[in-house]
Amino acid sequence: MGLLLSLGDWAKVIESIHIYPQDGPITLAQSPKDTSVSDVSPPLYVDFAPPPYAFTPEIKGSCRGILFLHGRLKFTLWNPSTGFRKQIPASPFNSETCSLSKLYGFGYDHSRDDYLLVTFSCERTLVNPSSHLELFSFRNNRWEEIDGNYGLYYNCTSIDLKGGSLCNGAIHWLTSRSYDFLEFPVDVILAFDLLERQPVEMPLPDHNPRTRDIWIFGEFFSLWTMYNDTFKVFVMKEYKVHSSWTQTLVLRIDGVPTKNFYPVCCTKNGDIIATVNDGTELVKLNDEGMLLGNHTYGDQPFMFQVVMYTESLLSLPDGDGE
Repeated sequence: MGLLLSLGDWAKVIESIHIYPQDGPITLAQSPKDTSVSDVSPPLYVDFAPPPYAFTPEIKGSCRGILFLHGRLKFTLWNPSTGFRKQIPASPFNSETCSLSKLYGFGYDHSRDDYLLVTFSCERTLVNPSSHLELFSFRNNRWEEIDGNYGLYYNCTSIDLKGGSLCNGAIHWLTSRSYDFLEFPVDVILAFDLLERQPVEMPLPDHNPRTRDIWIFGEFFSLWTMYNDTFKVFVMKEYKVHSSWTQTLVLRIDGVPTKNFYPVCCTKNGDIIATVNDGTELVKLNDEGMLLGNHTYGDQPFMFQVVMYTESLLSLPDGDGE
């Protein structure tokens, strides 16, 4: 599984695309600020190597310019802009090797100037099902398990690789929740408050097709859905208030391949950047669903990840890292 990172000022337009193939150096394709996604210059090869892994890692989160990578029991933080990286020790609670389902997230606690790596695991067994909520504090440089009577939460997004979404000081996952093996699961948003360091459930809007996920639309915590080539966005106007869910966008997408359509971000102008064709192509649509540009970056389905993050020169609070 390769990685594709889209960098630059997304509020204006895609400025650069970083592609990490399974082997070899990262390819950097840059384009002027006022061009479409398809108008990119020939690739440049730069010293932009990610941390070494025995298995290609998955991107599970980003915060303040730092990416959280996970691969086969290894956790690494990496700032591509500076080359800074730090490997996280394995959790002593052993849930990583015994769990059947894992949720991952990464965020920043402003009150303590502390980065937190959060994992939620569960074993949905017929006898003694269990859940484990753990976090790693970079300021304290240790793991801790947060006790509680938690349900069994499973990722139910359109992309299994995706980590939690960071918004309003919390990490959010779209999940299915039950309390035992025989109970029919209920779809809910699970949020982990980085300040209180406790999980809380949030309701979904009533309109709820299966192809959907949570994201940030403008300044609001939101949910997107796709059904019969119609893309809809619901925003939560008042955070954590169910009645504040409001449908704000309905796009009938014509002339654009919608196979595995997955939005990545939106610009200040209301344009939407999304991946299509099994994750091998980026497209940019205006707020009427018209195609403004596209960029194909591979021909192997589901071999790339696309994430948005803000470039920065930050490292971790203690400054440790390579």
